[in-house]
Amino acid sequence: MNDLLLGIDLGTSAIKVGVFTPESEVIRLLETPTPIKRIAQESAEHDARDLWEVTATLIREAVQDFSGQIKAIGISSFGESGVLVNTSNVLLEPKMLAWFDDRPKIVLEQLEQTASLEALRVSSGLMADHTYSLFKILWLRLEHPALFTPETRWLSAADWIALQLTGTVQMGLTQASRTLLLDLKNSSWNTDLAKKFGLQDLLAPLRMPGESIGTITPKAAELTGLEVGTPVLEAAHDQTCAAFALGVDKPGAVMHACGTVETFMQILRRDQLEPLLEQRGVVVGHHALADQWYAMTTFRAAGSTFDWFVRTVADQSDFEVTRARILELAGQCTGDTPLFVPHLRYPSDDPFDTALVGGIFLGLRETHNLGHLVKAVLEGLCLESNRTLRRLQAVPGNIRAVGGSTRSDVWMQCKTDIFGVPLEVYSSPHASALGAALLAWHHQGNKVKTPSPIRKFVPERDNHAPKLRYARVLSEHDRLNAILHEDTKTNDPSQNHHPDPQSRP
Repeated sequence: MNDLLLGIDLGTSAIKVGVFTPESEVIRLLETPTPIKRIAQESAEHDARDLWEVTATLIREAVQDFSGQIKAIGISSFGESGVLVNTSNVLLEPKMLAWFDDRPKIVLEQLEQTASLEALRVSSGLMADHTYSLFKILWLRLEHPALFTPETRWLSAADWIALQLTGTVQMGLTQASRTLLLDLKNSSWNTDLAKKFGLQDLLAPLRMPGESIGTITPKAAELTGLEVGTPVLEAAHDQTCAAFALGVDKPGAVMHACGTVETFMQILRRDQLEPLLEQRGVVVGHHALADQWYAMTTFRAAGSTFDWFVRTVADQSDFEVTRARILELAGQCTGDTPLFVPHLRYPSDDPFDTALVGGIFLGLRETHNLGHLVKAVLEGLCLESNRTLRRLQAVPGNIRAVGGSTRSDVWMQCKTDIFGVPLEVYSSPHASALGAALLAWHHQGNKVKTPSPIRKFVPERDNHAPKLRYARVLSEHDRLNAILHEDTKTNDPSQNHHPDPQSRP
């Protein structure tokens, strides 16, 4: 065994550290729950010191017996969250708001009352949403104004770990793409926008794709067991790392992450960038590779909706076993099924998307049993996923899927039938850590070998009828919402697209 790679992934629920070969073989993989403090139902925060302490401990255990063989290090993390440090690399405030924390909503709401935020979309590729870094920063400034000086800098979670390893303050383009402060077309900070908010001194130096972050310092070596001088070459957003691990690295290729939330990420060329910046409902950002961008769409209530259904209709003593048995019922079901619209919460990351104010079953009959309901839920989720997929610029030739629900053949076959596109499933619960490691190796000019799919699915039946029926139901969303939600008081069609903005995640 010769050259080895180290991948680090800070996730919302777990921190993972893995030792891999350039051929994607897992040599050692460790994980532990991510330290997090719940403040309220939609509010939580991490302590940056705890994140580093846990990560350093995992690294030390992972590289034991291998430290001299680690040739490249890559880091992945959730986006949007970050910390304040100064130019002397001192942590100013350990509080790191979780990416989903809703406390910055108040800042967004105040700004919406005084100014139009439409320009943010065209410059940054993002829609104005309280989860992005800009609103977290402005909220922190309200809470801790004394911390904001010309020497203060903002670092993402991945870049905070990179700072501890290398002593270098910087931010890569993939994490900068989650701030609302990036000029996406020019791959530079939007200094005019930053000045408008008084944040022009806060922006860390930008690192271009492929540029090295730095090397392991003596202090970091002592804490982690890594060798001094080992290069750290990537600190990126977790979705881009996972995409690279699945070989989604060429224009047109699509990764489908299947979990509590579902996303589609499609790789773009520069000439595809500008039209999408004018299109609502698609998030656009930098890939971790030079001259590549991505378009991403999100279905925010996928796996969580199915889990709600399982909890509602079945025994919860062994949830995973019960979930698997219920999925089997869908595969055994024949005959017509009801139509399920899975809008238990606002489903999209597009604030102007068509949505009902609640989920509904249509067409229930006495002949229907639990199997029909399970199948209806799966089909409804797949139909909503298909709407999410179709917001991308072009439908791909095939889709590479990863995540918890890919374990169900019934669910994956339903997806590929509804999508009308072949689906490849990858078994890679550590995709972001692996992708970060492979990107670091790639940035050194080396070749990488990504994993092969474990299963493939091709469309087996024509699902034009349910797609048409689903589209017809959603086309009547104004009338249905008036029935479902008696408090609807607006005749403004644009407002009916999101009748309850406070319910958006």
